[in-house]
Parts: sequence; structure tokens; C-alpha cells
Amino acid sequence: MKKPFLSIALFIGAFAPIFAQKTNQFNVEKFEKALIKQMEITFPYLTLDTTLNFVTRATSQEEAGYPNCYGTKRGGMVNTSNDETAEAVKLAADFKEYIEEDLHFDNQSLKRCRFTEFCATATEQCGGLVRYGIVIDNNITRESLINSSDE
Repeated sequence: MKKPFLSIALFIGAFAPIFAQKTNQFNVEKFEKALIKQMEITFPYLTLDTTLNFVTRATSQEEAGYPNCYGTKRGGMVNTSNDETAEAVKLAADFKEYIEEDLHFDNQSLKRCRFTEFCATATEQCGGLVRYGIVIDNNITRESLINSSDE
């Protein structure tokens, strides 16, 4: 009589952590919303432009079709062991540091260069991995430069 109870107790003890881990799974949608919200807080003068999703989801400049804004793109894999909101805060801060340190754009120069839009996405990859992408855009094209120089 004791053996079935012992077997059940061992079964529960062995598999409980696995089932508990499934309930604490990283929520990609929640992370993406938190990342967008954090970008709005970090860059309050930029607006969300979802037409740039193709750039943030691309893994190469060629795949994105060589858009002008690709130079400001930042992306990579998300640490899914962290809380979704905490990871979004960290990645938005890292992006701001990248813009300031590597690209040498502070808030005033971003405004002066007419950066007005951003896009942030998250996509789930095979095996539960999550990839993120962030980009800012000033909508300057070759045509707009030619038109403004003619004026």
C-alpha cells in the first residue's frame, strides 16, 4: 500500500518543476508591448511606425532591402530568463546608449536630423528563443534630399 503513494510522491516531486516552469514561460506579446512602451518613454519625441516592421525583423541589410534606416537598427536575442518588462527596460536603455555612444546622436541631434519615428518588434524563433529588433528613422531619402536642395 505504501509503494503506490511513494511512487506518486516521487513522480510529483520529479515532474513538478517541469510543469511549474511551463507556467512561467516568457510572453513574447507582453515583451513587445513593454519594449514599445519603453521606447516611447526613452524617446518621447519619436512616434511608432509599424511600416518599419520589415526592417526590425530582418537579420541582414540585404534581407531588409537596403533601407536607409538600417544603420540605426539594433537587434538580437532576448534573455528570456528575465521578466518581460525588465528586459524591455534594459534593451531600450542599451539602444539609447548605442545611439549616443556608437552613432554619436544625442536628443538634440536626433531632432535636428529629423528622426521622428521608431519601430520595435519581437518574434519567437524555433526552440522558444525570442529575437528583438529596434530601429529609428528620419524618412530622409535620396529623393527628399534632391527636392530640398532644389528649393
